[in-house]
Amino acid sequence: MRDELPTAAEPFGRLFRGVAQLAAYIGTLNGAPCPRASWGVRASIKLRHLRMFGCRTGRKALSAFCPERLQFGETRGKALPCGPRRGRANFQAMPLTLTPIDHSGLCHGWSWTVSDEDGLAEQVARITLGQYRHVARILAGANVPGPQTTTEQAQAAIAHLTVAPGKDPWDRDGWLFQAISWVAAHKGPAASLTRAPHIRKSDKGFDGMQLQLSDDGATVTAVIVFEDKATDNPRDTIRDDVWTGIVKLENGERLHELTHEVSAMLDVRAVADPLFDIDTAIARTLWDQARRYRVSITIGDTHNGETSRRGLFDGFDTFAPGDVERRRAETFYVPAMRDWMSAFASKVIAKIQSAAGV
Repeated sequence: MRDELPTAAEPFGRLFRGVAQLAAYIGTLNGAPCPRASWGVRASIKLRHLRMFGCRTGRKALSAFCPERLQFGETRGKALPCGPRRGRANFQAMPLTLTPIDHSGLCHGWSWTVSDEDGLAEQVARITLGQYRHVARILAGANVPGPQTTTEQAQAAIAHLTVAPGKDPWDRDGWLFQAISWVAAHKGPAASLTRAPHIRKSDKGFDGMQLQLSDDGATVTAVIVFEDKATDNPRDTIRDDVWTGIVKLENGERLHELTHEVSAMLDVRAVADPLFDIDTAIARTLWDQARRYRVSITIGDTHNGETSRRGLFDGFDTFAPGDVERRRAETFYVPAMRDWMSAFASKVIAKIQSAAGV
């Protein structure tokens, strides 16, 4: 046995592991990811519940029914499915290649490039259709078919991506980039909660948000605010727009909005654990220490080198001072950005039409 139990607790431990094994087996039939110590669109088996039944090390007990898939820390947000994957050959959950960047105390993050444009178009199509939960399952490692899509859903989604004659594509391109950014954000810590992507163009709220939780899941340790910008002028946009927004947040001007968003995200956490106290978690949040920023922006050849990329984020440590963990800087390399966005939107529309059979 992988975990010794005190005699009095042994029957309860066997019962709990039996239920857990059954849940894991049902999950493999549905292509669901293996339960682990994380929270989000899937329920989790919490380590403290295992210890409640007398297990000295909950990780060992959890690994008893899915040992080859239980990885902590090293996974960085990758949840591999238990059992064999089904579906198309060469299945790839993350359609982006994310290369870590570290600019010596100024900022850290990832550089993105598209490795599977067809897969990315499929995922953005599902987000456009409002089916982001399916995309989250795919990014968690499940290889499952998408939900059924009606003609009406497809028509509304296609209209969402269609630029009217004579109009600029800025809003469409900005929304597409936010969707891609949401996909990239799933390369994150295991114990994190990512807000659902925006469905409205030009939404005035935060571009995105991600929470990091303590090991026991009871406390918010980081509130990561996204700044996503699709632009042909990345340095000007960061200097004139992004830094201004961060200064307002640092001064507490939008703390009420931030609290509201965090509370809404923690509602999802509470569904998985009825004992979770949202108000206490909010009260325990040290906002000055918890606030972090993730600035994601499109770049071309000019800023694709190490030195020029660092220069792009010059001043980040001035406007968001403190530990480098507060400052994430992410770039999406896409030459001729407007042309690429237009062609990509057409691919996404084709995926929507295919999903609805129209």
